Amino acid sequence: MSDYVAPENVDPLIMLVNRYNPLPDDYTVETVLLSNGKQVSELIYDDLQQMFDDARTQGFAPYVSEGLRTGEEQEKMMQEYIDAYIAEGYTEKRQNVWPLTMLQSPAQANTRQVLPLI
Repeated sequence: MSDYVAPENVDPLIMLVNRYNPLPDDYTVETVLLSNGKQVSELIYDDLQQMFDDARTQGFAPYVSEGLRTGEEQEKMMQEYIDAYIAEGYTEKRQNVWPLTMLQSPAQANTRQVLPLI
């Protein structure tokens, strides 16, 4: 954890989250469960639905490829990456660094807050 303290009146749709600005441990977000099992913030749901409806009328087939992940899910994902590197023969030292370049630790993961959409 860093010593970063988020300002009181931050717009939840434009929060910076990374290794230098992690989410607080008590951060919560209200979610909506989509038909494909992914979760998105209820703050974006209506706009997301409208955007998808508009895209479909133009002949596109948008979908949510990823959504909110809990800290536990993110930790499990990191461990799976690490285990895969160990299985490939990477050293203990290297296997702990490489996954972090591809996947953030739970406190730093923007998937707890910002939801990637395709």
